[in-house]
Amino acid sequence: RLLSGLALSPPGLRNQADSPQKKISLAKEREHSIEVAAKCVEQAFSFASENLDSIGLPLTPKLAENLRPRLKGCEAEIAALLDPRWKALAFEWTTTQERMA
Repeated sequence: RLLSGLALSPPGLRNQADSPQKKISLAKEREHSIEVAAKCVEQAFSFASENLDSIGLPLTPKLAENLRPRLKGCEAEIAALLDPRWKALAFEWTTTQERMA
């Protein structure tokens, strides 16, 4: 739920800001939203890992794929902020972004 309420959309996809001040404000809001989203994704990976470890199952990339649509196109930026232990799960997030560039 939290991810859906964050301003993660790239600036060009949101309402066009009239003044430079508003553009800066939107950029700061997006930057903060990406940081919050990265913390949420880390928590999701951590909780899933703990729960699956307790019954002897590995954490699968399916969780990362289920989270991806909620990240509204900024998954590469979020993947860059993740703890290194989650890089394998979010690896496709960064490679897809690089292919598009």
